[in-house]
Amino acid sequence: MPDTSGRGASCCAPARGEVGSLFQLASVPGPRSDRGSGHDVSAIELPAGEFRMGDAFGEGYPDDAEGPVRTVAVESFRIDATAVTNARVAEFVRATGYRTEAERYGGSPPGPGTRPTSRPGTAVSVVPGTS
Repeated sequence: MPDTSGRGASCCAPARGEVGSLFQLASVPGPRSDRGSGHDVSAIELPAGEFRMGDAFGEGYPDDAEGPVRTVAVESFRIDATAVTNARVAEFVRATGYRTEAERYGGSPPGPGTRPTSRPGTAVSVVPGTS
């Protein structure tokens, strides 16, 4: 998504110059290979910690839980050290039969107008294109 804010970042990722300030890179173990586990991409383990999540600019979508800024704790987790390629996604889909929300519901969230309006006090939602 192009940057139209003048802040130098996209909607979904920090600007290139901000990455090093997000966490101490020295505290993150280097990549390790998971060969033999059925997963042949190098992965890194990110330690448990807390971060500030939310929208401080009034631009978030409440249905995506993007509003107010709050502290969120996360457990440690492993993540691929590189971006996932289209070929790897295709391999995953063939192996698992996975279908995206866009494929299941005919939309492509997140974004304005892609989710039904929430109704406080109810667990019912309407998926566009269904009756």
